[in-house]
Amino acid sequence: MVRTLLLAALCAFSLPLAAESLAGTYGITGFDPSSGEPYQGKAKITGEGDVYQMTRNIPSEKKVYIGTGIRQGDIVSFVLIDQRAPNSPSVQIYKIEDDTLSGKWVHLGRTKKGSETLKKIN
Repeated sequence: MVRTLLLAALCAFSLPLAAESLAGTYGITGFDPSSGEPYQGKAKITGEGDVYQMTRNIPSEKKVYIGTGIRQGDIVSFVLIDQRAPNSPSVQIYKIEDDTLSGKWVHLGRTKKGSETLKKIN
């Protein structure tokens, strides 16, 4: 009986904890290597588990991006398109730390990488 209880307790504590959802609204700060300028905006992430959608608005560029992402552990990657220029997608990869996503991005066919941070605001 004691062995069974011990085994059950060990199994329960060895199960991985569920990852917290990334869903929410984020403030964006980043750097665009093409313009050499910093930028700011907002992003909304929806979804759960390991598949997410993102809609983001960068007012200074007058652009709205939409895309889909996959999460694996503390990394999430998205492919995004500007709705007005769908032939120029970007790939974004972020490290997840608490309520902050930090990472790099690059547009299709380009070699200069941008950087950005998304901070959850709700």
